[in-house]
Amino acid sequence: MANLPNLSDREVIIGGGAHAAVYAATRVKLGKRQPVVLEAEARCGGVFTRLSRVPFWMNSASGASVDSTGAGPTRIPSRSVTDLLNWLPNCEVQADGPGSDNQTEYPLSTMMGSAIRRSLARAAEVYTGVRAYVTDVARREITTQDGDSYRCGRIIDARGLNMDSRRPELSMCKELTPVITAEMFLRGMWPSGISSRGPQRVALVGGGDTACVVAEALLGQGPEGWPFAAESIDWFAVDLPGSKSDWLDSKHARYAGLARHFPQAERRGMIRPRQQRVDTETVQVIGDAVRVGFDTYDLAVFCTGFQPAFAEYGPGLADNVYRPGVYRDERGLWRRDGEYYIVGTAAGLAQQRGELDKGYSRFPKNTDALYRLAPETAKLAALLDDAPVSSGY
Repeated sequence: MANLPNLSDREVIIGGGAHAAVYAATRVKLGKRQPVVLEAEARCGGVFTRLSRVPFWMNSASGASVDSTGAGPTRIPSRSVTDLLNWLPNCEVQADGPGSDNQTEYPLSTMMGSAIRRSLARAAEVYTGVRAYVTDVARREITTQDGDSYRCGRIIDARGLNMDSRRPELSMCKELTPVITAEMFLRGMWPSGISSRGPQRVALVGGGDTACVVAEALLGQGPEGWPFAAESIDWFAVDLPGSKSDWLDSKHARYAGLARHFPQAERRGMIRPRQQRVDTETVQVIGDAVRVGFDTYDLAVFCTGFQPAFAEYGPGLADNVYRPGVYRDERGLWRRDGEYYIVGTAAGLAQQRGELDKGYSRFPKNTDALYRLAPETAKLAALLDDAPVSSGY
């Protein structure tokens, strides 16, 4: 039993991550009533808490280099406080501490999780361990995992992203096996024996920021305490740079430390670029190893992207929550249907809008980054009036 209060005149935020913190803090700063936050996990913090088993370094906004990351200076200069890469707009607590400008170092992912939780504690009425589904958009109705239904004054869907195991390339991934997803990797769900001896050869599939974070961990870069290092990585991605110089010319300098492991001056590095897609039909588990094409590896990590978390439906619930094209595109930065709003990465809009680029076209894979979408969540929170009362509660 979720044991929630009467929500008929309340704003209800589904998800307790960064965008929930930004929305709640903005509303309270404007003198509005505290929203109710429903978080499925035992702790708030979003992906920064969910993946905290293996903390990683986040982007710096200043260009300050931290030796332990192996990273060079970032190439994105700060234009204003809303441009800072790790900034939570209107939140009193930031990843580097209260009032920080986030320009001193590369913060840890766990520091961001802590900042989110502390911000929500100040600005929202939080209920953890409550998985909520939107079962009727028009009636503003949600249903919890216990089957209890509630009518809400307004729903803010901030569930962010998760790995979608229904996708063909991820259906073969299972924790504690030689084939895992990026989320399993960052949760420490490795095959037995990996944490003690480490994999000799790894197949890394995907070329986005998550793949870069996984590559850093495998090569011993980033926060201390990583239990193993790979001897070599075959990196599969169609647009992957093929050499050290190409990597430095095309990737965000946050990941410059990986360049040293790429081939250079006819010398083979620990990273072997494989500029090709992985056909799932060619991936086969053989005992404690995995075969990708004609090569055998100790571990294969699929970093092929995350999906909107609200695309998951509970048992027996109507499939009426998310249908592409149903919701109006409100300035292209959030989705809306009446008093139901989808904000942040969950809206799935950033990849489709060149206008959102703001001059960062050099790094197109960063379109869903916090520093781009958090200010827009704050703008929405500033525009809305008080939540209406849901009739027929």
